[in-house]
Formats: sequence, C-alpha cells, structure tokens
Amino acid sequence: MILKDLDDKRDILKALDLLLKHPKIYKNKKEEIRKEIENIKKGWYVERDNGYFINTYYRDKKSAFVIHDLRIKYRELGIQIDHLIITNTEVILLESKYYNGYLGYNPTRNEFYIKRNRKYFPIHNPIKQVERQVENLKTLMKRLDLGLPWNFSYYVILHTSVKMIGNNFPDEIMKADVFMDKLKEKDKSLMNILKKAISIEFGIEKDVKRLLALHKPVDIDFYLKKFNLLWTKDWLMEKLGGKN
Repeated sequence: MILKDLDDKRDILKALDLLLKHPKIYKNKKEEIRKEIENIKKGWYVERDNGYFINTYYRDKKSAFVIHDLRIKYRELGIQIDHLIITNTEVILLESKYYNGYLGYNPTRNEFYIKRNRKYFPIHNPIKQVERQVENLKTLMKRLDLGLPWNFSYYVILHTSVKMIGNNFPDEIMKADVFMDKLKEKDKSLMNILKKAISIEFGIEKDVKRLLALHKPVDIDFYLKKFNLLWTKDWLMEKLGGKN
C-alpha cells in the first residue's frame, strides 16, 4: 500500500530558476543555484525511477506500507528518508543513489570511490548516511511511543544505469531491480496470512500514519536560507504571482 509518493519538485525548480534572473545576485551565487537545480533534478529522477520498482511490487499489498520522500523535523531531530517500507515485522529504509562514472569499493579500507576518465575520486560512504537515518528514526519512535517493529534493515539502492566495479560490495548496496528480487524472495519465506493478521491485530497502520503526519515538504524558504537569499523573498513571491 502506497501511503505517500514523492513530493512534486516543480514549484521549487521554478522558483530557483527565477532566482537566476535576479539582477542583484552575484554570478558565483547563481552558479551555486544552477548546481543545486541540477542536483534536485537528478535526485528526483533517480528516486522516481527507483520508486517505480517499489510501487509496482507494493501497490496492492495491504500488509506493507510505503512512504517515499519522508522529511521530518522534530525538535533537534532531522529525518530525511528516500523510501520507507513498514510491515508488521520490519522497518526498511532505502537511500536512492546515482553516480556518474564507475562505482567501486575497497573492502580493506571500507572506502568507496568513483572512477571517471581513468581517475579515481573518493566519495562519502553512502551506507553511513542511511545508518544515521535509522538511528534518528529509532529515537523518534521512542519519543512518540510508536507501535512499529523494532526490526530494522537498510539498503542503498542504486539506479539501474549505475556501473559497478567488481563484486565485493557490502550486502547493503545493490541496484534497484536486484533489491526488489531480493525482497520478493524474502517475502516468500513469510506467511502472508500471518503478516496480515498481525498487522490488523496491532494496528500498525495507525502509527504509520502518525509518523507520516509529521512530514513537512521542503519549501523555497529552505533554499533561500541555504544560499543566504532571504532578502529576495518579496521579489520572488511577486514574480511567482504571490504564491508562497
């Protein structure tokens, strides 16, 4: 069951495009905005494609709840989860990634890198990113006393076009289509009737929706603060026709 799909990014992209036309924003700042626009487009594209695999499998499954693009700010906690799958037995967090070049992994050093044009570029460990979100979600669940499973798993799912070097990657990293095959095999080992019965008995849907109610989509103010451009807000709203 899909409870929430990706947030629509078109209004954000339109607003950022307009900022490129502001007469008082310096060129170097506009270049930062252009890069942000490309990152948003790329991220949206990858999450949408990876989400397609998830939605196709889970759309009609009443024993699982899927939330895409979840963003929660609760006191000091900041939670950003690309894809969240919750059943009566497990909470699965997924981080969508795309890399331009060949993705490689050095198991000896536990380091990831990108090979591009015969050069090697180290990158941040993507598994650590999703691990932090797991810990934040656990903390939030405790504070809100959410009756969700405490069995967590997490994966970094790559866009199907990503090229990978070698076969020595951690088990938590795989392409989106391979991940779905893995998940299907896992589901076969469980009894669907039992899963549905437990879901109904413990009413996890209610607590899943409590979690979802905390979602707050990113708005243009987030980016204006990021680029120290809050002073352009009135100009931008005027160009957007007063839309806030």
